Amino acid sequence: MPIELAFLIGIAVLLFLALKLKVNAFMALLATALVIGVLSGMPQTKVVDAIVSGFSGTVKSIGIVIIFGIMLGNYLDASRGTTRMALDTIRMVGQKRSGIAMVITGYIVSIPVFSDAAFVILSPLVKAIAKRTKISIAILSVSLSAGLLATHVYVPPTPGPLAAAGMLGIDIGRAILYGSFAALFMALAGWLFAEIYFKNKKDDFYTYQETEAQKPDVDMNSDDLPGSLASIMPLFCADPSHYSKYFLQYAAAENITYRTSCGIYW
Repeated sequence: MPIELAFLIGIAVLLFLALKLKVNAFMALLATALVIGVLSGMPQTKVVDAIVSGFSGTVKSIGIVIIFGIMLGNYLDASRGTTRMALDTIRMVGQKRSGIAMVITGYIVSIPVFSDAAFVILSPLVKAIAKRTKISIAILSVSLSAGLLATHVYVPPTPGPLAAAGMLGIDIGRAILYGSFAALFMALAGWLFAEIYFKNKKDDFYTYQETEAQKPDVDMNSDDLPGSLASIMPLFCADPSHYSKYFLQYAAAENITYRTSCGIYW
């Protein structure tokens, strides 16, 4: 069977297992790899060897980074550092511009925290902001989602872009730099869509029945949150080796004096 057809059948199997049967994502991917390997004509022993070598190679290149990224996200969640970052952003831009504050918050928080978990964590805060500022909850929610999904898709150490960088042989530091730049435009586009599309919508367009458990219980003036510096610094310390490498390469360049002088003058 042609490899292209085998790949399409494998994608169909993956979607069926994950969406219809609700099979665990890892097991669904493993089964899909087996299906594609067998249908493409590979010997069964080589199919297993190819899956094992591919998986071990991926874990070897990005496994530790993913583990520490997950740990960092859990720490920020448990310490409520994500809430502190959101409140600080709102104070900087003003409550009347809470939509852009949600984009910035989502953009930053989703780098160490999975986007779905971050949305659950920040949803009570979104509802509290909407109640206080009278800004549409749809605008705030979509703006937050745009920021969360932008960095979730483009910026390591989220497993998706991290795995893509590993398979393509791209340096992780460079992937973070370029991914952050691309995610910025995606996040801003999502915010603009929310502001334009939902601005003139009537309340009954997106109303829902809120139970007692769903009502916001966030104190926006809470003093039991971690400090601003303690909340934001872990993001910059997540992978210092890649950032320091670029700094050392810059410092070792022969024309460092010329570059620095031009930068200061500019």
